Amino acid sequence: MYESAGYNSFWTTPLFWVAMYLYFSLCLFSIAQKVRHRYAWWAFIPILNLYQTVELAGKPWYWFIFMFIPFVNIVAFPWIWADIARARSKEPYWLWGILMLVPFVNYLVLLYLALGKATYTAPPVVEKEQPTREPANV
Repeated sequence: MYESAGYNSFWTTPLFWVAMYLYFSLCLFSIAQKVRHRYAWWAFIPILNLYQTVELAGKPWYWFIFMFIPFVNIVAFPWIWADIARARSKEPYWLWGILMLVPFVNYLVLLYLALGKATYTAPPVVEKEQPTREPANV
C-alpha cells in the first residue's frame, strides 16, 4: 500500500557505511605513517583507532575516555584533531579541528590532513661527550 522510497536509499545501505569506514581508516593510516606512529595499522581496528587519534595528538591516555562522554566529546574531538593538524604542520591548526565537526566537510578535512608530504622531523640527537681517559701509571 505505502512504499517508503527513502528507506532503501544509498545512504542507509551497509555498503555505504563500510566505504565510509574504509575511507576514514585509510586517511588515518596515512596520517599515522606520516607522523611516524609505531602502529599505523591500528587505524583499521574500530575502537583502537580512536585511541590512536589520541596518541597522534600527543594527549594523555585518559583523553580516550573523553571521546565517549556526551557533551565532553564535543570539546575533546575538535581539540584532538587540531593537535593532529599541528603534528602535520597544517596552519591554522585550530580551524581544522573545528571543521571536523561539520558533516561532510570533515571527510574533506581528513583527506587534506592525510595528503601531502610527511613534514615530521625527528628531534635532534644530543650525543654526550665521552670523557678522555689517561692511561694509568703503573
